Amino acid sequence: MYSIVVIATAKHIINDFNSLKINENSGFLIRGVVKTAQEALELNPDVIICPVKSETVDGTGLTENVKQNMNTKILLYGRKTYESVKLAFDCGADGYLALPAEKNELELLLERMKKQMDKNKENLTKNVYLDTSERRNEFFTDILSDNITESEAYERYFELGIDIPYERLAVSFIKIHIKDLDGYIKTNWKYGKDSLFTAVNNFIEKSNSKIYSVILNYSEEELYTVMLTENDGVSKYQLENIRKTLNEIMTLDISYEFVALYSSVEKFVKEGSKKEIYDAFGISDEVLTDIGATVESEKAIYKAKEYIARRYMSEIGLNDVAEKVGLSAAYFSRLFKQETGENFIDYLIKVRMEKAKKLFEETTAQAKEIGEKVGYKKGKYFGKLFKNYTGYTPTEYRAKMHRKSS
Repeated sequence: MYSIVVIATAKHIINDFNSLKINENSGFLIRGVVKTAQEALELNPDVIICPVKSETVDGTGLTENVKQNMNTKILLYGRKTYESVKLAFDCGADGYLALPAEKNELELLLERMKKQMDKNKENLTKNVYLDTSERRNEFFTDILSDNITESEAYERYFELGIDIPYERLAVSFIKIHIKDLDGYIKTNWKYGKDSLFTAVNNFIEKSNSKIYSVILNYSEEELYTVMLTENDGVSKYQLENIRKTLNEIMTLDISYEFVALYSSVEKFVKEGSKKEIYDAFGISDEVLTDIGATVESEKAIYKAKEYIARRYMSEIGLNDVAEKVGLSAAYFSRLFKQETGENFIDYLIKVRMEKAKKLFEETTAQAKEIGEKVGYKKGKYFGKLFKNYTGYTPTEYRAKMHRKSS
């Protein structure tokens, strides 16, 4: 569901929008009617409906600012005159609503905008796969290592980008064996083992829209995954289809083995046989012991932070850093949280955002350029993370720093 905030000051216009009941099936919900642009931005809506010009609001200026720094859509409204319509589209608005507002007209505009927003959302999901996959990996390794409570699991689940209600998510642990892996890489793939395992994992998700797949570990010829589906666990029929399709398209010969199945995340957190999964997935038992703040663990975290400080601008993740410090991903995830009080991915984002803040303060580089310098290729995603971290868009933050320095 996309949220809408309306900016209006005139009483009759406020009444007009308050009286509009958007169809529940439209995918939109009017979250509120406010009087200023600042109030609207603080609510962080998906769509802002704003006047082209009024005594208190400059809709064209707001549109230009938002388009540069945020993913929010702007729908301007006003009298149906050539000048107003031209102003709206010259500044890059996503639509224009002539007043008095007609319900059907607004719904048609929103329907068109939703198609574009759904497409943008899909593209954004692809572009932020690294962060999303890392959060998924960290989520399940934390559960396996008893590094997460039931309430924390519920709260963190919504960061994973999984379009299945928490209470209906079934969790299946699957071992995938790749026949003659080294031979396949030499003759067919030539990009390395890590790249092949990632490709297989991505293929599993893309071949079946009802399955989400997360790599937990891998060995010489085996990939250890958790597959997530709605209501029931992944079926042998689905896995057999994946096996056949991988063979047909990638000429990859795989077999699979069920290790464990849980009908819900809650059941997995409460009753999961962690030892069984550790043994089957070749994960070291060290994660099952009480770690303690030893000199060795402190050294490992220091080394990890040092590596992050050197490589934060690159595509690095939990598995990369764990490998650099010589630990399994599950053990490293638990150790990192215990020693720092933060999840790995949150720490990485914090490092990148702090570097970005300095660049905004000390340079005149554009937001997109700064985003790339701290490891984010997509400016809009960087802008969203920056806003979440600082409470300001990149433009707002830079303006605030300039006011402070002057």
